[in-house]
Amino acid sequence: MVKACIFDFDGVLVDSEKYHHRSFEMVADFVGVEFTYEEYAPFKSTGRKQIISYLFEKAGKTMTQEDFDKCSRLRDETYATVFSELSSKDVIAGATEFVRLCKSHGLKCAVVSSSKSSEKIAKDFGIFELFDAFIDGQSNLPLKPNPDMLLLAAEKLGVKPSDCVVFEDSINGILAAKNAKMHCIGYQTHFTDKADKIIDTFVGADLSLLDFCGQACSQ
Repeated sequence: MVKACIFDFDGVLVDSEKYHHRSFEMVADFVGVEFTYEEYAPFKSTGRKQIISYLFEKAGKTMTQEDFDKCSRLRDETYATVFSELSSKDVIAGATEFVRLCKSHGLKCAVVSSSKSSEKIAKDFGIFELFDAFIDGQSNLPLKPNPDMLLLAAEKLGVKPSDCVVFEDSINGILAAKNAKMHCIGYQTHFTDKADKIIDTFVGADLSLLDFCGQACSQ
C-alpha cells in the first residue's frame, strides 16, 4: 500500500538538468572533448568527480588532483552563471499539481536530491512548503545509488520503505530506490528498463499511477 511519494528534484520537479549539463560542457571543452546530453544522462546524481574523471578518460589523459581541482572550480563558476537563468518557469508542468493531489488524499511527500542547492531553489520558487520532508546534498549522506537518503526520507515521513514510491529521472536514482526496496517510477527514463513504470509527463496524472497491482518491490 502506497503511503508516501518521494521525488528527485533536478529533472523531476524542476527542469534544471540542462543547466547542470551546460556547466559540465564547459569543463569538457577545457579538457578538450565533447560531452553530449546523452553522455551526461547516466551520470545524473553521481557527483562531479565521476564526470570529470570520465572526461579525462575520454580525452586519453591522466587526471591529477590539480586537474580535478581546476575543473571543479571551473564547473562551480560556470554553474553559477548558467543557473542564474533558472526560474519558476522551469518547474516541470503538472509536477506540483500531482504533489498537491497526493497530499489531498493523505499521502506524504518528500524530496530527496543529491544537489546542495535544491532546498534554496524550492524556497525561491515557493514549492518547499509542499513537502513533509526535504533532504538534499547538505545532508552529507552517501549519494545515489546508495539508498541512505531515501531511507532517511522514509524515516522522517514515518513510513516503511516498501510503502514508498520514488520518482526519478536518473539510473542512479532508480538504483537507489531499488536498493531501498521502494517502488520507482522513471520520469522520461526510456534509456533504462530498471524502473517499475515510466512516464513522460505529470500533466493529467492521477493516483492510478501509484497502483502497482500488488507487485512486490524489486529485490
